[in-house]
Amino acid sequence: MGKVLDEVVDIYRIFFDKPILFIWLIVYMMIFNHFNFADFDRMSWFIISILVYCFTITLALSPFVEYTLRAVEDIREVATSTEKERLLVLFNEVYEVAKQKSPYISKHIRLFIVDEMAINAFSLGQNTIAVSRGLMATMNDDEIKGIIAHELGHLENSDPQLQILINMCSLVYLWVIFIVKCIIMIIQKITNMVTNGPNIASLFLGLIVKILDLIINIVTFIATIILNYEYRQSEYRADEYAAYLGYKAELIQALYVLYDIQISDKMSLIKRYQEDHPRIAYRIERLETMKD
Repeated sequence: MGKVLDEVVDIYRIFFDKPILFIWLIVYMMIFNHFNFADFDRMSWFIISILVYCFTITLALSPFVEYTLRAVEDIREVATSTEKERLLVLFNEVYEVAKQKSPYISKHIRLFIVDEMAINAFSLGQNTIAVSRGLMATMNDDEIKGIIAHELGHLENSDPQLQILINMCSLVYLWVIFIVKCIIMIIQKITNMVTNGPNIASLFLGLIVKILDLIINIVTFIATIILNYEYRQSEYRADEYAAYLGYKAELIQALYVLYDIQISDKMSLIKRYQEDHPRIAYRIERLETMKD
């Protein structure tokens, strides 16, 4: 029971750390209140929308969704003796430091393995860190500790939870718009059948569909730029957290490994704003100029 309560508290604690969620709540309420198909009175519909909102958050940030994402990402438990005797020992060392310095960090974080030789590490939900076999083979112990400290920073800052919440709820909105579009297109076809061809009403409905497509494209483009800016900032914050734990030098060393093997970081201006990670050189610069 205590573990469940801790997880519920952790779910709603991110609202105090992520003001963007309050902005998203306002947008949510504005959109949701336009779909009062049952014609409830305003207060009843407001209460229903709040309940749906809380249910969506709890579901999006629940262990069930985290388990599902583990399956989707095809990550596995630590298994081999090398993974247990080397990687798990490094993880536990950094995790113990994090628990001492960050009283609110989850006490149930676990390490998982990605069976690929690409150099990769990421965090999911509030209790999952995954590192690839490629990272294990490429980096030394200190560099791996720096990477683990960085990923713990993401979990401490609730970054993976925020991504899950935004992605899941954005998907709900897109499905609502898609269903509305389908209904309009069906009505348009019925209108054409009744009049044996295009008419003013069907042309008007077709225009609405085009406008909805344009709105989706514009909103998606703007949201991608805004959210990816937030994701880039979250990378800097996770770097700062690793430094706070005392692993600044180790993380710099790990970033230099990535910097040295990077083939190219050149891309167009639009692509750059749509990128969810900052340039490695800038991350190194911020860490190197950070005061101890």
